[in-house]
Amino acid sequence: MANTNGARAAVSTRTTSPSGAAATDLSDRSDRPTPRFAQHAVDDIPPMADRHVPLVCWTAIGVIVGYLALGRGFAQLGVAGAGLFIGELIVVALLVYRPSRRALLEFVGDLLRPGPAHLLAWATLLFVATGAVSVVVGWRAEHPIVEIANTFAYTYYVLFVPIGMWLGRAVPDLLHRLIRVLAWANLVYGLLFVAFLDDRGVFLPASSAPLGGPQGSGVAIIGLLSFEEKPERSWHLLVGNFIVMLLQQKRAEWIGFGMAVVVWTLWGKRYALLAGATAVLVAAIVVSSILGLEIGGAENRGGTVSATGVAARLVAPLDEELALRFASEEEVRSFAGTAQWRQEWWDGIWAQIHADETRTLLGNGHGFDISDLSPNDDTEASRTPHNIFFYVLGYGGWLGIAGYGTFIAALIGMMVVTTRRTGNPFGLAFFAVCLGIGLFSNFFETPFGAIPFYAISGMAIAPALNRRERPGADRSAAGRAGPAAGR
Repeated sequence: MANTNGARAAVSTRTTSPSGAAATDLSDRSDRPTPRFAQHAVDDIPPMADRHVPLVCWTAIGVIVGYLALGRGFAQLGVAGAGLFIGELIVVALLVYRPSRRALLEFVGDLLRPGPAHLLAWATLLFVATGAVSVVVGWRAEHPIVEIANTFAYTYYVLFVPIGMWLGRAVPDLLHRLIRVLAWANLVYGLLFVAFLDDRGVFLPASSAPLGGPQGSGVAIIGLLSFEEKPERSWHLLVGNFIVMLLQQKRAEWIGFGMAVVVWTLWGKRYALLAGATAVLVAAIVVSSILGLEIGGAENRGGTVSATGVAARLVAPLDEELALRFASEEEVRSFAGTAQWRQEWWDGIWAQIHADETRTLLGNGHGFDISDLSPNDDTEASRTPHNIFFYVLGYGGWLGIAGYGTFIAALIGMMVVTTRRTGNPFGLAFFAVCLGIGLFSNFFETPFGAIPFYAISGMAIAPALNRRERPGADRSAAGRAGPAAGR
């Protein structure tokens, strides 16, 4: 649907590679997005009123950055007694606001018409349908209604994918702008959290949980590398977010970031850059080990950070004897223990699910208290198994795994198409970050991980959805392979 609200357009000149896979916009080489949000005329998506564009875009940025930077403390803004938090309130607002509601209906319409989103729409329907089956199973098992709604949330939050697709097409530089805001917010808040907030239990007004540590460092770094024409100009954000990620001492984020770097490097064939960065990192580790350098990290994650401590934290779950070369026995036992209780919980879920044929197929249903299968006595501190596979298996059985796996496969397929079209591997690298985190933490199992994942994924695949290019379309999603017109 064409935008009739006076969207601005800029004429651009492009060159196309012989393969036609990547295009370069020669009209502007600026690193920065446009000063103001500009809605672009794109076929088959509902336009917003021009006066709504800044509000909608800044709201999207604020919510996503809030989830990734502030964590559970932001996610539980709302009315805890009624189970209504900011995520649910946003869902209601999206259903009420006419353009977003029409965007969701357009996505439903993709079920019946051929196009780039056709398979994704069907995969999403399958995912939601298997989630609905788990709701019925939970209801028949007389699980608490509030808990059924809470655990079903990771399914209905999937509507943020088509919302992200809509925003990414309507305002093409939104994702680039989001990355820059996230990089600054994650850096500033991360340093404040490590220095002052991590052991103070600070609450936002109307929140039922204290502020948590930031988890957007890896996303911010990969985003800057992907969208900035000259990433070296943002060295302070790159280095600062890497330091924050190190100080947080979250192995899941380290693993996810490592996976993302591999994806980003292999797709772009940036081997020399990776080799140089690795050499610098290794040299820094060696020097800090020789000098015995230590810096203060998050108190609730072990405090002091050192090269030997990082090595011990990474190695301990795999080989405790080797880890003892880098840290004390008490520290190694602690590092290994945080992995051990996960493994025991996963074993418990696997055994319980496969003890009954019906449960193997359908799971325990939503609302089931999955912490009953945990060996951790402090169930309040471990409400989810910190692994998306076992989370889905526990509630939905192998039917749930099939639905979720089909949706994820379709989403990855769209990211591959986008990467081939734009030359920018951000979508795949972003997925790698989230997958690494989600396999060893509660990232996908909670709104402060699931909602940003779904929304950013939708924005990342937006360039693959345009049926035809229109004059003046912004190229920011093409990143460094196709710099944005007017950025």
